[in-house]
Amino acid sequence: RVPRLSATLSTTDTGFSVVDDRSVSTTFQITAPVGQPVACALEARDEEHGTVGWRVVQYPASEEHSRAFSETIPTLSLATTGFVNACWVP
Repeated sequence: RVPRLSATLSTTDTGFSVVDDRSVSTTFQITAPVGQPVACALEARDEEHGTVGWRVVQYPASEEHSRAFSETIPTLSLATTGFVNACWVP
């Protein structure tokens, strides 16, 4: 039997900024169940929508329902966007 969480997990991308041709910074908000750790896959894409960077980040459990984060995604070439691909409770 799979345990059910009492609250849903959602993310909102709030912005990004191209740092240089090897990294992009992304900002986002996570709304998650209180007391549960969260992991997120962050993605950077180029102007042809190809993936040029990928990073998985993990955050410890918190008493806050909503939290804001800023992370840098290393890239293989110049990115034109950075965003949250998916988040989950590990």
